[in-house]
Amino acid sequence: MSRKNSWVDLNDEMSDSDQHEIVWKGVLKKRTSYKMSQQRTFVLYMDGRLEYYKDEVLYRGVLQLIPSSKVNLAVESIDGRLSLFPGKKWVLRLTLQEGGKDVRLSAQKQEGKSEEDVLSEWHQRIMHVIDHLRDLQHQ
Repeated sequence: MSRKNSWVDLNDEMSDSDQHEIVWKGVLKKRTSYKMSQQRTFVLYMDGRLEYYKDEVLYRGVLQLIPSSKVNLAVESIDGRLSLFPGKKWVLRLTLQEGGKDVRLSAQKQEGKSEEDVLSEWHQRIMHVIDHLRDLQHQ
């Protein structure tokens, strides 16, 4: 049974064992295939799942990290090209599998944190999960 479009309460749905697997939770913008940004609540789990929800209750999908996944924090110009110039938009680019399309995530300022700070925090936590998946693969 697919969970897409199912309504859940993120706080009620998870068992105690699931709660311990959660690495990070927060609001990011995900770019669609139509180049539009949608604000979603993302939940990162230690097993590599990055689930996203609309309005914190409507399950919309999952991105699955694997040991070969890559994550990059970059600065992008308004037209979407990578740029090294200050004052542009910070983005997080996820490559889930070799040769796969990038998933582009961005953020808004949150509670005294800049976009760069928010995405840096996500970058560190996603890297931690990818490193964990690599360690499990080599055991």
